[in-house]
Amino acid sequence: MNYYLYETGCKLNQSLMNRLAGDYEAKGFKRTSSPGDAELILMASCVVTSKAQNEFMRIYRKLRKENPFARIEISGCLSNPDELMHDSEFVSQESILEIKNPSSFRTRPEVVIQTGCDRFCSYCIVPYMRGAESSRSLDDIMRDIGYFMEKGAKEIVLTGVHIGRYSRETMNLAKLIKKIKETQIKRVRLSSLDLSEIDEELIGEIERDRTVARFIHIPLQHTEEEVLSLMKRRHSKKEIFEKTERLSKIEGMRLGADIIYDFPSESDADFDRLADSLRALPMSHFHFFSYSKRKTTLASYLEKQKPTEKNKLLILKEISALKKLEFAEKSFGSKDEIIIEKIKENFAFGKSSSYFSCRLNSKNVRCGDMVSARYKSFDGKEMECET
Repeated sequence: MNYYLYETGCKLNQSLMNRLAGDYEAKGFKRTSSPGDAELILMASCVVTSKAQNEFMRIYRKLRKENPFARIEISGCLSNPDELMHDSEFVSQESILEIKNPSSFRTRPEVVIQTGCDRFCSYCIVPYMRGAESSRSLDDIMRDIGYFMEKGAKEIVLTGVHIGRYSRETMNLAKLIKKIKETQIKRVRLSSLDLSEIDEELIGEIERDRTVARFIHIPLQHTEEEVLSLMKRRHSKKEIFEKTERLSKIEGMRLGADIIYDFPSESDADFDRLADSLRALPMSHFHFFSYSKRKTTLASYLEKQKPTEKNKLLILKEISALKKLEFAEKSFGSKDEIIIEKIKENFAFGKSSSYFSCRLNSKNVRCGDMVSARYKSFDGKEMECET
C-alpha cells in the first residue's frame, strides 16, 4: 500500500510526521508523490498564524477531494478534532513519540527532546494547542540517537516547542548535550532557543568544542521594550544586545532570529528603532512575520495602530540581505564542516555548521558524508565551497 506525506510548519512537526511515516514504512507502506494513488495520507498541521491554518485547511480539502477513499491522519497544532472533517483522525504527538522506529531516514534527522509550552506569550496560540511542557527521558532520546547513528547520521537536530526548557530529573539542556557528546555523534544542532534560556552553562557547553553547530536561532520577535512587554516576552533590549554579543564571540557562530512586525501596539517610531537594532545586532539570518491575530490570545484584544505607508517587510528584507552578505564575506577563506544532502550532476549540496546552504564539487562525495571545505564565494543564496 502507498502513503502520501504532507509536511508543513516547524521542525517538530516535520520530525513527528517523519517518525509516523517511518512506522508505516516498517509495516510495508511505500511513499508516493501522488496523493491520488495513496491509501493513507499523513498530514502535519500548523496554526501559528491564521494564514498557515487557512492554507492547511485548503490543502486538507483539496487532498480529500482528490482522494475521497484514503484514510487521513493528522498531527500538529490543529489538535481539536472538531475542526476537522468527519472522515479523518487526529494522531497525538505522545502516541507518535512511542514509535520505536524513529523515522524514515534523513541526512540530518530531528530528535524530539521536548514538547508543549507554559509561557503564553500574548500573540501565540501554540500553548493552547500543544499543551503543557513535557520533556522526554534521557533513555528515549539516546535510543533515537543510537538508531540514527546506526543508519549513518553525522548530525542530529534537537527539536521541540521550547528546547531551552528541557528539564527531566537532574538534566537540563546543557547536561543533555554533554551526555549526547559521549555517543561520538559528529554534530548536534539546536533548532531554536529563547534568549532567556541561554545561560553561561549552556554557552560553555556550546563553545567547549565544535560538536554543537555554529548556528543559533533565537525567537526575539521584537527589540523595543514597550512592544516586548505587551508581547509578554521575557527579555529586555539590553539583554538582547548583551547575549547576542556574547554568543557572537564564539568562533564561527552565526545567529538568526524570528521577528514579528505590525504588532498591534507598534508605532512607526517603534518599527524604526527595531530596524536600527537589527542593523546593529551581530545577527545575519532572519525570519520575518507580520502579526497574525489569533482568537483567545491576549494580543487579540489590543487596539491596532493606524495603517502606515511604510513597506515594512521590504525594509526588513533589505536589512536581512545586507547582513547575510556581510557575514558571508567575513567567512570567505575559513573552513567549515558540511553535511551532504543532495548530489546533482557535478555538484554536491549540503548544510554547513553555520547553516549556510553550500555547493561544492561532488567528486568522491556521497549523501550523508561530512566534508571539510573552505568558503569561497556567495551568490545571495548559496555558498560556493572548495575542499
